[in-house]
Amino acid sequence: MDKIIARIVNRADNAEMLKEVPFTPVANNLAVVYRQLLYMNEVSMTTMPITNERMHEMELSRQELHQLAMENTRNFLKPQCQTMESILFSLTGKMMGSMLQEMVPDGIPEEFEMGDMKLYVLSNEMHMNGAVCIADTDFMHQVSEQYFEGQNFKILPSSIHEVLAVSEDMDTSELLQIVCDANNYVLDPGEQLADAVYQYDADKKLVSCIASKVPLRSPQFVR
Repeated sequence: MDKIIARIVNRADNAEMLKEVPFTPVANNLAVVYRQLLYMNEVSMTTMPITNERMHEMELSRQELHQLAMENTRNFLKPQCQTMESILFSLTGKMMGSMLQEMVPDGIPEEFEMGDMKLYVLSNEMHMNGAVCIADTDFMHQVSEQYFEGQNFKILPSSIHEVLAVSEDMDTSELLQIVCDANNYVLDPGEQLADAVYQYDADKKLVSCIASKVPLRSPQFVR
């Protein structure tokens, strides 16, 4: 049981699968599901799904399974918040980093700004199935405190691997259009999370869906 981890999926797109596995609803249209970690190295991992039958064999409730999986995910796949600068450097390598340094000798700002917008990438150290970090309440509180002065912020589900955290004052309809365009024209279907925009409420310590291309569903738990 010490190698059970969490993953987040779109509820509507995985409706049939969710009939067979325990899950925890998140923000009306997402669900945290659970996987047995079989193998992991620096660049890949192998997992298998935890089914309802398997959960009962382990004599765990859904709540206990969720808590265990979130703790393990935090330990095995440490969540992290990165600036766009660090993402660019990691993706482009040292040569491109040197070129950027020459082009911007004073340094790239800690966060790219569009007006008052701050933009951060939330994922895990492997950048693999990292979008589940939005279900980690401690991590989301940390992001609010360290990067948004303890205030609310909006979340763009850029893929199943990561989400983007942006300033609360960004226009929600424009953000939704950005997400939908990325899903329609950039991402493979298997890497899409949702045509939606979310918000982290710093007071309630809760992520909720504030805009969606499709109607939202009420939570339905599998125990």
